[in-house]
Amino acid sequence: MKKNADITLINFILNAPRLWLPMASIVLTASLRKKGFIVDFRDFQMETPNSFIDLDSLEATLKSASDIIGFSCYSHALPYVLLLSQRLKKKAPHKKVILGGIGASVIAAEILDAFEFVDAVAIGDGQESLPEFVECILNGGEDYGHIAGLAWHNGGRTQINPPGKAGAIVATSLIPVLEEIPLERYGVAPIVTGRGCPFKCGFCSARVMDPVYQKRDLEEIKEEISYLNTRENCPENIYLLDEAFITDRDRIYRFLDFSGQDRFRQRHFSCYGRLNRVEESLMRDMTRNHFSSILYGFESGSNRILQKIAKGFTVEEAIENVKLSKKYFQIVTASFVYGYPFETKEDFLETLYCRWLLHNMDVNIHFNLLSPLPGTGFYKEYGHDLVFSKHLISKQCAPYVANNLKNLNTVIDLVRAYPLIFPNYYHFRTEAVAFSHESARFLDETLEKNFFYFKKRQLL
Repeated sequence: MKKNADITLINFILNAPRLWLPMASIVLTASLRKKGFIVDFRDFQMETPNSFIDLDSLEATLKSASDIIGFSCYSHALPYVLLLSQRLKKKAPHKKVILGGIGASVIAAEILDAFEFVDAVAIGDGQESLPEFVECILNGGEDYGHIAGLAWHNGGRTQINPPGKAGAIVATSLIPVLEEIPLERYGVAPIVTGRGCPFKCGFCSARVMDPVYQKRDLEEIKEEISYLNTRENCPENIYLLDEAFITDRDRIYRFLDFSGQDRFRQRHFSCYGRLNRVEESLMRDMTRNHFSSILYGFESGSNRILQKIAKGFTVEEAIENVKLSKKYFQIVTASFVYGYPFETKEDFLETLYCRWLLHNMDVNIHFNLLSPLPGTGFYKEYGHDLVFSKHLISKQCAPYVANNLKNLNTVIDLVRAYPLIFPNYYHFRTEAVAFSHESARFLDETLEKNFFYFKKRQLL
């Protein structure tokens, strides 16, 4: 820990095959430093897979943490964060614990009502509320009623303060923090180019934290990328985080004028795409200007499902655009989801067939069980009827790490005791999930068993 740190800020994200530069935590660190605070920043992605879910090991690493500890996490890591927080507070009751990130922010009241060892939860991005929280504590204050966007224990009840404004991400304030980050340890540098999403997919959490879609200033984005490019060990892959990046043609072509510069020839730009908003001329121009990868939310191989979730395209149209994309991009990824609350066995089989077709076209496949994320439209409509499956727990909580059975059982007990706090560890009651369990442990086995069904359907 840095000497006399005012706060220990922890990026608590489960390990992935490639580590992502923790930009949200870097933004928070910059906002704290701007107010004059000393920040001890720790990225738990750096832990090895086995020690990551070893609560004893993690607790030992935090013995040197400051008296204010902030955790930033997604929903899948929330049980680990809470179990670790409980241990820390038991041994050092004077420490203050504040949670943030989308995993905690959208269920702040539920967390505080259930767990007295959590002192506060930052609602929103925390750029304004976290520095004020730290300042109040360091000045001996215990009343946080003036801090916008904060949920906290006010005596014996939970108080939710009015929301504040979303903080602006300013590249010049991030650069001093980035200078201290071991960039060589990371495989991807994510750059936030937009907040929220203009689309209204009922299963997605992009609109939960930021209900209004906002584009980030393009010049700030360029400044941030330009700085990263000067660092010798900058990750080669720069990923633009914006659900609607390709939909504003004027903006994307102004960015292509920038990314196409010769100084970026060693970089690989990636972004999200929309299968009904991309055409060949744009694909060609993107790949001419150092874009090498694109990810599409295909979502389902069933036209009935696609129509129901209002994706705006058919399976046949989507596959044609994926084929076209393969002509230009080095890597094309298609993301599928199964387990929609209204999905049938036939819908599921059609999705498996589509997955198989794209796999044979050398398309990268993301294939995930739909998670009932708090605050989303699907959760509000169908969250009253969720199912817990111990068999699927590792897919829901720790898809990239080796499971420590002792800790996993502890997580399961916690999840089952508080379903309203951990709905993402459950799944919607649906015929598709029930069928996938009955038919095969592995989805590819299901695909093989139903080969003649696919042949009979002749979808394409």
